[in-house]
Amino acid sequence: MLRYYLGAVLAFSLLQVFQMAWRSHGKSNADLVRNLRANGIIRSEEVENTMLNVDRGHYSKVNPYMDAPQGIGYGVTISAPHMHVHALELLREKLIHGTRALDVGSGSGYLTACMAILLGDKGLVYLGELELRLVHRHNQREI
Repeated sequence: MLRYYLGAVLAFSLLQVFQMAWRSHGKSNADLVRNLRANGIIRSEEVENTMLNVDRGHYSKVNPYMDAPQGIGYGVTISAPHMHVHALELLREKLIHGTRALDVGSGSGYLTACMAILLGDKGLVYLGELELRLVHRHNQREI
């Protein structure tokens, strides 16, 4: 019975979080991050600061501050910001300064850049992407 109750509480909590996620749009990167925090999506200061330092406008040209997936060309999308938050919150304790990480299916490179910040200047992020035209974009971009 306790397992059922805990499962129901978790499902309800996740439903609330996901409903709030889609309301987290902003007019700028700072607005987007502030709204993700206000809606309880961003839970840690570390993830908040990381996302403030990586402007989605450099990774998505159309509606970069809308909390929804956006096409980035070649049939590929950049995930919705709230999905990046969930990934970063789950990974944050594993992305230890000075260590290495792998981002498979790096797409726009946004999450890769966030991971690099969390790893610090002595850390290293490897990326894997099948669409070589996107990899070429990565090579021309600074974090």
